[in-house]
Amino acid sequence: MLIVGLVSFFLFLFFQVTGIFGGDTGDLVTAAYLGGVPHPPGYPLYTLVGWLLAKLPISTVVWRVTLLSSIPHAVTATLVYWLVRHITKRTIPAVFAVSVLVGNYLFFLYSITPEVFALFDLFVIALIVLLCQWEQIKDRRYIYAASFVFGLSLSHHHVILFLVP
Repeated sequence: MLIVGLVSFFLFLFFQVTGIFGGDTGDLVTAAYLGGVPHPPGYPLYTLVGWLLAKLPISTVVWRVTLLSSIPHAVTATLVYWLVRHITKRTIPAVFAVSVLVGNYLFFLYSITPEVFALFDLFVIALIVLLCQWEQIKDRRYIYAASFVFGLSLSHHHVILFLVP
């Protein structure tokens, strides 16, 4: 499972952009670097963590803020592997699922450019994994962790509310 995350992370890291790519990249990187507020809804968690990453003394500011896309998507790929393996009890479907996910154009693009989707994807899959574990094991710690992740995700983007129904 750790191998899936590391391979994904190093793949994303190898292709990670070092300059402004397009779309919301300039807005998000500028807000993270200056500690400002990007376009609505403002992405407070993304901006705070991006501001911390922008202070690292390596490469360009854009590359550093893009770590906020590469790292969460590598963890997302790992959790997808775990979830599919947990459900199917087989390795090949899990590897196939991760390969399709990482090979998806938009998933890959948002893994190598500064965008807010990687953090959102991580919150979604983390909630699914925690709730799946809670449903199976009935340990309260999983529902508490899911509640914490849900609350934390609200500080990133309000669209997570659509998972409630």
